[in-house]
Amino acid sequence: MVWPNLETTNACGVRGLAFLRAWREEGADVAIIAHPPTGGGAIPAEADARVVRLFHDKADLWRLPWSDARLDREIRRHKPDVVVASTPAVTVGWQAARAAARARVPFVADVRDLSVEGLRAANGDRLAYRLLDRMEREVFARAAAVTPVSDIMGDDLVSRYGVPRGKIHVVPNGHTFGDAEPSNVAKDIDAILVDTDLDASRRPLEVVDAYARVKREKPDAVFAFLGWRDDLPMSGPVKAKIAALGLAGSVRLLPRVERAEVRATLERSRVGILSLANHPAYRSAVGAKTYEYLALGLPVCVLGLPGDSEARRLVEGAGVGLFASDPDAFADHLTKLIANDAYRERLGRKAREVAKAFDRGSLARRALVEAIAPLARR
Repeated sequence: MVWPNLETTNACGVRGLAFLRAWREEGADVAIIAHPPTGGGAIPAEADARVVRLFHDKADLWRLPWSDARLDREIRRHKPDVVVASTPAVTVGWQAARAAARARVPFVADVRDLSVEGLRAANGDRLAYRLLDRMEREVFARAAAVTPVSDIMGDDLVSRYGVPRGKIHVVPNGHTFGDAEPSNVAKDIDAILVDTDLDASRRPLEVVDAYARVKREKPDAVFAFLGWRDDLPMSGPVKAKIAALGLAGSVRLLPRVERAEVRATLERSRVGILSLANHPAYRSAVGAKTYEYLALGLPVCVLGLPGDSEARRLVEGAGVGLFASDPDAFADHLTKLIANDAYRERLGRKAREVAKAFDRGSLARRALVEAIAPLARR
């Protein structure tokens, strides 16, 4: 596995560690090559990772010849049957794909997002866009199998990059809570939004507006942001909005918690909120937190994109929550979920049932059996 990040504080690391655990449990001999930790994080001891500094942004291009040589050396040392790499750290996937080709080893691309779409959503420069597009095309052209996180992303890989349908094996993000029943912890939060970035494109101000609408119907309602940091660009505006709407005593700004504490925090809530950036690049997104809400019996209230999207398919198709692309409709939905106990509890039971299909360990084992093991046997 060539993985850009194995820290438990981010989606890439959580997915990579779930793959590692499940594959080792199935008897696979897995070696990991990863970036050094960033931001004071740490790679868990169980990963037994070889830390290799691969370049991943324009400032690091000068490292390319050296990191390529190190990656080749590690692959020669381990003599793997298959090389698996994570994107959208496309430069890591690109290096891994080329290194696997030089070693004549099958390559698998695990796709959480497409780098070019993320850059387009962020209004990135055209030169970088063209460069990333060429690199992603090479990654998928070299891949013997591709494991995207959603059906829509799989469709995008077929239409955009011409990836043969037979190479695609969808592996959703899933959750790590297994089949354990939710605890009987007191519910002291009505709705919670998990967002460690608090990006303006995810419309946190509209979420605060919805909280204010709910308060008019249910004056004792309590809300929370989980993953709060005061140093983010939107922290000030969100705090100001909370104060202006008279919500200071009703909104809890909870800091990021250790991975092991996430479950205990979410179980205190009655509804889980998903707020997606209003850009077509995120049509294929269903964050891991959504599956975690479902596993704990929390109906999901989504502020998402108009039209078809993976989040809409999941929430509306499975009947586990309410979806809106308009902030006013989102506020109405959130009010309905919080104020109507019987309706909310019925959706919560359905959420628990649907979540059984998204156990992360089972999904990772499926990836091994369907996408990776057949390549190793060639």
